[in-house]
Amino acid sequence: MFASRYIMTAALRANLRDQTVLLIAGLFIVLVLISAYLGWSATATVQDVYLKVVEAYAAKGQIAPPNPVPDTPPLGLLRNMATYVALIGALAGLVLGNKTVSGDRKSGVYALLASRPITSSGIALGKILAIIIAITGLLGVAALTNVITFMILPNFSLSADEWFRLAQFYIASDLYVISFGLLGAFFAITSRSEAKSLMIPVTIWLTVTFIIPQLTANVLPMAALNPLKAMAPAPSGAFFVFTQSVLTPISFAEAYRALAATLLDFAPPGFKFQSFISPMLTLMIVNGLLISAVVVAFGKMDASRSAYDD
Repeated sequence: MFASRYIMTAALRANLRDQTVLLIAGLFIVLVLISAYLGWSATATVQDVYLKVVEAYAAKGQIAPPNPVPDTPPLGLLRNMATYVALIGALAGLVLGNKTVSGDRKSGVYALLASRPITSSGIALGKILAIIIAITGLLGVAALTNVITFMILPNFSLSADEWFRLAQFYIASDLYVISFGLLGAFFAITSRSEAKSLMIPVTIWLTVTFIIPQLTANVLPMAALNPLKAMAPAPSGAFFVFTQSVLTPISFAEAYRALAATLLDFAPPGFKFQSFISPMLTLMIVNGLLISAVVVAFGKMDASRSAYDD
């Protein structure tokens, strides 16, 4: 356990020094701040317009219509967060997971660890914990930003149920980004080329984010980034019935998008995720399978030939 803790700490320190990881993580936080500002700005604009409408009606001796701001689902202001997590958050997870493993492969650390009384499962545990802690910390900063936003937004207050659903949203987001971190780590272990170790998981990310939604619901690539258009009903036809039944249960990107829409109150009326597995359970299963895959991959890695070919 001490060895795993040491490996975890070393991996976290290395990630904090890696400029690529910091750049993408910083970009994600900037987008979170922009999302918070847009939510505040939109609400403030509607409020200002309503106050002017009240003045205009008062000048005519008429009663103004109700203020639309309090009737707006407050969590719906965060719908852009689902896009930012699926886009930049997932890429940040991929890069972080890849760098957590690839840095040691390039520097020959695994050959050194093989000469020490450290098991492959101990190394895997340390690396996996480093990925989980780093990504959870990143999502924690995003969650704190949104919490502060809701505390200062005018005319908005979250109920206990809405606070709970906001927490669920960030748990789901954490699981989603961690899955890509583990995916990046797995291919960093199993690939002989450093370039392929990053390109393969990026290709998988493109597939689950853009290609599968086209096959299951005819969602165009750019529309897949729109949290509302991406949940449009699938066209009728045998092809889409078949692709939905086969691909939707394994499409954890669509599972995350459906879960985010439900938790943040921006799902279209009557929307239902077309899978016999719940979205949260889908994310948990994916993470469990990837953790097992990373542990097995570390066990099969030949430390004497751990360096990349390129």
